Amino acid sequence: MQGQTHIIVEQMIEKYSKGNSLTSKLIETKLSLRGINRHAFTPNSIDDPALLARLQTIEKELDHLFA
Repeated sequence: MQGQTHIIVEQMIEKYSKGNSLTSKLIETKLSLRGINRHAFTPNSIDDPALLARLQTIEKELDHLFA
């Protein structure tokens, strides 16, 4: 598939930040520290299965942080 990474990253930021710009930057920084630059992915980016698995792991961590 194409663009799934972009969609997941944007949805994670939107879901957990709930419109708060500070929280949005926090999540973006957490992704950057894990080697995921949100601006590097577009709807036309080719998806890497390993990266999608890493995003699922990060999302589980965010679930615990923002529960």
